[in-house]
Amino acid sequence: MSVKDLHSAIQKHDVERVTKILKNDPDVNCTYFQETALTRAVRGQLDEIVNVLLEYQYTDVNIGNQFDRTPLYFASLNGQVNLVVNLLERGSDVNCSDVAGVTPLGASAYYDNWQTAEFLIRAGGTVNLLSKKDESPLYRACYYLSLNVVKVLINNGCNVNLKTTDGKTALMAAIVTTDENNNTSKYKRFEILKLLLQNGAYIDAHDIRLFTALHYAAEGNKLDVCSS
Repeated sequence: MSVKDLHSAIQKHDVERVTKILKNDPDVNCTYFQETALTRAVRGQLDEIVNVLLEYQYTDVNIGNQFDRTPLYFASLNGQVNLVVNLLERGSDVNCSDVAGVTPLGASAYYDNWQTAEFLIRAGGTVNLLSKKDESPLYRACYYLSLNVVKVLINNGCNVNLKTTDGKTALMAAIVTTDENNNTSKYKRFEILKLLLQNGAYIDAHDIRLFTALHYAAEGNKLDVCSS
């Protein structure tokens, strides 16, 4: 039975067939249509199959998919706290990054998975590790208005004034985000801006266009943030 058969069984959520195929020692760590067997199962949140693969002796938890996104990256993205802990206990690299330089901690910021972020930091996740665009986990959390992750990062001593390659700060990220601008988003933005300013964010910092956070507020018709 081939790698193709293994991935087909995973896509069909067929735990019994996956178990049977593994007895023939397929190359479980190779990529097939962008994913390894484990990244495919974790992405799909197929817990039973994930457990079978983790118990298989040749599974390497640190091998990522075509974009270098590891099982830990996807577990962090999905907010699967128990799986994050399991993967870390099995030796997953907490600071591994994908092709864009985004770490599992950075991935936890997309959907405000604050519990995941806490476990990653306890395991040695670097709060100020930058992506290839010099975006910090805090910048990403602010851009996606992930208020709880912002709190976790600030409580763990992140630098609130780091700049991206184009000079943007976390303060700017919370303003330029392409959110729906509804009441919930406005509340989260207000709270994030307040937290950043209370923790030393430079309100007069400017990017490579010489724009400050206030310039972006005016440009995006978000002048309500000035009350922060």
